[in-house]
Amino acid sequence: MRRSTEMELGHEFDALFGDPKQLARVRAEAEFGESEIHSFLDALAPGARVLEVGCGTGYLLARFAKDYPHLHFDGLEPIGSGFAQFEPVLDAVSAALVNVRIFKTPIETYTSTDDRYDLIFSINVFEHLGDWRQGIDAAVRLLNEAGSLVFLCPNYTFPYEPHFGIPLLGSKASRLVFSRRIERVERDTDSFGLWNSLNFITAFAVKRHCVRNGYKVVLDQAITGRMVGRLSTDGEFAARQGLLGKLLASSFSPTRIFAFLPSSILPYMKVIVSKR
Repeated sequence: MRRSTEMELGHEFDALFGDPKQLARVRAEAEFGESEIHSFLDALAPGARVLEVGCGTGYLLARFAKDYPHLHFDGLEPIGSGFAQFEPVLDAVSAALVNVRIFKTPIETYTSTDDRYDLIFSINVFEHLGDWRQGIDAAVRLLNEAGSLVFLCPNYTFPYEPHFGIPLLGSKASRLVFSRRIERVERDTDSFGLWNSLNFITAFAVKRHCVRNGYKVVLDQAITGRMVGRLSTDGEFAARQGLLGKLLASSFSPTRIFAFLPSSILPYMKVIVSKR
C-alpha cells in the first residue's frame, strides 16, 4: 500500500499550525501512529469502517484517509481544554477528505448509527480518558464480531511519566516534587491541565478488566523496544524525553533487558482487544 510522505500531507494542512514546534510534534506522532497501525488497515477489505479515538488535530486520520481511499474513517475528538486550538484543523480535514467524518464527542458517549467498526484505534489517548474502563467497553460495543480495538499508551506500572519526563512517585507526590517542571512543560506545549488529565492506567488493570468482561486481550511485547528506537531515529521525540530517555538512548542503554521482561511491567503498551 502506497503511503503519503510528510511533505505531501503537510503542504495541505501545515498553514493551519501557528507554531512550528507544535507542527513538528504532530508530524512525529503521526509518523509513529502510522507505523503501528498501518498493518491492521492493510488487512481490511474495501468498504471497511475505521474509528480513531482521540484524533487530536486529525493529522494522522488525514494520512490514512489518503493512503486508504477504499476505507471509511471516523474520528472522535471532544475538543476539551487544551485542544480548542486544533478545531480549525479538524474542520479542514473533514471538509477536504470525502472518506473522513469527525465527531466532537468522547468515546464514552459516542453512538454509531451505521454498521459497527472493523477497526478502532487510539494513539496516546487512553491515559487521558476520565474512565478508561468505560472507554474500552464503549469501543468493544462498537466493534463488529471480527473487529479489533488497538490502543497504545504509557503503562504506569513502570514508575515514569513520559509526557513530563519525570519519575513517578505516585500522582500526588510527583506533582509536589516536580511542580515546576510540570508547569513548565504545560506552558511550553500550551497544554494546561495535561497533568490533571492523566488517569495512570496500568497494563495489569487493563488485562484484568478485559478478562473479567470476556474480551480477548493481547499485549505486544515488542512495543517498548520500538518506542526506545525512536530516541535514535526521531529527534523531536527524543528532545521531549527526560533523564530516562537520555539513558536509554546512550551507548550504555539497558534496553535489551526489555525483551526479557513481562509486557505488563514495561513502560509502554500496545493493547489489542477483541470480542473473541
